[in-house]
Amino acid sequence: YKVLHFSDSHLGRKHPSKISKERVQSSIKAFRYCIDQAVEEDVDFVIHAGDVFDTVYPWHTVIESAKKELEKLEEAGIPMYCIRGNHDRSFGQGRSLKGLAIEHLTSDHVKLIDPQAAEFPENGYIDHDENIRIYGLGYHASRTPEILRDFNPESDKFNFMLLHDFIDGVTRSYSENTAKADMIAGKDVDYVAIGHDHQPNPEQRIGSTVFAATGGTVDYDFNTTSFEKTYNILEIDTDTGEVELENRE
Repeated sequence: YKVLHFSDSHLGRKHPSKISKERVQSSIKAFRYCIDQAVEEDVDFVIHAGDVFDTVYPWHTVIESAKKELEKLEEAGIPMYCIRGNHDRSFGQGRSLKGLAIEHLTSDHVKLIDPQAAEFPENGYIDHDENIRIYGLGYHASRTPEILRDFNPESDKFNFMLLHDFIDGVTRSYSENTAKADMIAGKDVDYVAIGHDHQPNPEQRIGSTVFAATGGTVDYDFNTTSFEKTYNILEIDTDTGEVELENRE
């Protein structure tokens, strides 16, 4: 299998307001680039680790632009699996506002994995086929560690995990109450795709688990202009569990 993993595209990012039009176009251009790469590489599927949009109410032209790009995947027969980030779901910890924008993208070809905390893992995965299962948790802030603590995949498939949160030991961390990479590596998860942190850590292996935070595809603000903008191309042997990873700008 070949897979493209990217995250934090923040489509429709308008800040600072003086250059809002340029910022919006920049986010769409970066998204287009990743989609075009998926088609060019003829991947089997795409995973997006959250914050597809920058706000739950983007300009309608941004939604239409995203749909246009995703039509390329549908024409190529390439599904995309995604989760909600904090911008797709809410604007801060404790708010449960459901985003409207991302619902406009979901289809038989663009699949949103969106469990409530109490529903995970039962309603928190999609089987791509008989060999690959994709778990998605999205953004649950301080609840993420407790949700994952008792999680043990029952699948003997190659297991992906899509998370949108800081992971202690892989990403930057601003709180003691974040999920620990060592704890997740103790589960039967093969590849953990991490969103939320815009500073990439494109590959880190703990035991047999590959952790990857590709960062954002656009500058979130002027404090992150030094961060590289990257995506990953994975080649996976589901018989052996081997993952070959290429990180690209």
